[in-house]
Formats: sequence, structure tokens, C-alpha cells
Amino acid sequence: MTHNFPIQFEPRPVREAPERVRPLDIVFTPVDGFTGQVVAGISARIAAQDAKARRSLGGHLFFERLIAADSHLVSFDTGRSGYFPVPDRLIDMPQRRLSPVDVFDTPAALAAALAADTRILRLERRPEAVQDGEALVVRGGVVRDGGPAGGVVVTGLVAGNDEVFRTRTNDRGGFAIRLRPAPGTLDADSVELPRRLNVRLQFDGGFDWESAAAGGPGPLTDLRTHVIRVPIDIS
Repeated sequence: MTHNFPIQFEPRPVREAPERVRPLDIVFTPVDGFTGQVVAGISARIAAQDAKARRSLGGHLFFERLIAADSHLVSFDTGRSGYFPVPDRLIDMPQRRLSPVDVFDTPAALAAALAADTRILRLERRPEAVQDGEALVVRGGVVRDGGPAGGVVVTGLVAGNDEVFRTRTNDRGGFAIRLRPAPGTLDADSVELPRRLNVRLQFDGGFDWESAAAGGPGPLTDLRTHVIRVPIDIS
């Protein structure tokens, strides 16, 4: 049956008991830290309320009708997604969100605002889940004191590009970092294809590996995979 008149719903009471359940939204958007695309296979939970996040058609995770509190501790499960685990997040209420009407004078200011937006859940793909051919990929292994070095932060820099790329090593010390040239440099009239890029890697902010260093492979080919055959010792 259809209606051609508005339906009036009963309004919510003005006064509520402190423990009364009321709508309080928490939203997360899990994105690939390299491509920025929304990814699937991530779940979230608030253990204190035995609440599990629902997933929207667009891939966003959201909680609704939570018991009122100043903050909520949210845990995430990335086990089936191919991404590294992410730490729990304590979300102050109301959740801090970047407003679409905010204006930023510089890209750095925008990046800082995005970093403070608690809705964005940036994920790092595990080495075994990185797909060769989607970008310039550098694979290798890291050792410390004679054994595999897990959890080492790997930072990648590409000559001519101010962007910083990051990943970390798995439990076996392996890593696969995705890199790309500066945006806007693909010009068929002025750029020789395939592009050749000088790459520098840092491990835990210290030891460097450079493709252009003496004895190095030299510039690496875009959209290809380069494997560092000798384990990198950061002892």
C-alpha cells in the first residue's frame, strides 16, 4: 500500500537516562595506504559493548546506537585481508572528522588534516599480498644480529618525487614496498618510456639502500619488480 501523505514518527523523548542507548555513529574507511582505494575484508569491534561494525555498500565500517560514553576503544581484524594488523583506536566522542567545507592553503595542511581525521584507516599490505606489475615494487629481506628482523619500518623515496612511501617487514624479515614517480610526469613527448627511477630505502630511519649507489643496480624500471638478492643487515 502506498501513501500520498507524510508519516509522522513519534519524536524521541527530551530526557533520557544516562545509560539509555542512543544513536552515536563511529565511521571508519579502510583504505590501501598506497592506492587510497577502499578495501574489503576488515572488521571492527568494540569489546566493552560487544558491538560489531556493520559494512556499508561503499565499504565503510560503522557503529550505530552505541551506549553514550566519552570514548570508545575500537579493535580491528585484518587477518583475512592481506594487510598488516593495526593497533586499537580510542575514539573520543563525538568522533573527529574532516569537514568537506574546510579549505586548506597548502597540500601539507591538507595532509595534516587528513592524518588527524579518525575516520581514515590506512593499511599497509603484507609482502606476500603485494601484486607485481601494479607499481614499481622493491622486494628484499632484512636481518639483525644474524636473524630475520620483523616489524622494521621501510621508507622509500623516489628521486624527483616528494611523496614518502612506507611499509614494514613481516615476521620473516621480508618486505615489498610499492613506489611511483611524481604525479604529472607522464608526458609521452618528453618522457622516455618505460620510466627509469632512482630509489632510496631507509630501514627504521637509519641504514640506507640506494639503487644509484656504487655497486647498485642503477635506475629501476617503473611497473616492474626489483629483488634485492642479498639480505640487508641493519645490526
